[in-house]
Amino acid sequence: MAKKKEAEREIRWNARASKDNPEYVKWWVLFVNEKREIESQEMKLYRALQPIVDEREITSGSVAGVKGLSYKLVSFDSRCGEFPFQIYRPYKGKISMDTRLYDREKADGLANLTDREFSEL
Repeated sequence: MAKKKEAEREIRWNARASKDNPEYVKWWVLFVNEKREIESQEMKLYRALQPIVDEREITSGSVAGVKGLSYKLVSFDSRCGEFPFQIYRPYKGKISMDTRLYDREKADGLANLTDREFSEL
């Protein structure tokens, strides 16, 4: 039997050309941390990638089996196309690109996938 992945503090992101705004890049960012830390990390990112349009929360919740750990998945459009790693120094969690973060054909497809990942740990 395969060992289940253990949740850890991390930031995962993906970016692609925006279909709706040709001058913008579409971002999906998943934060996994304590709620107050997620808020702080999210604000740092928004400040670094200004201007931001079409911001929305896709899903959020508590990580199953890990007290105090939460997740939040957001998407937005920005003119900036590079992840600002420098704003998270000295962040101790993992920061990585995740090409699985993108909108699915079903409106709630990405939310369901994310919720399932963190409820089945």
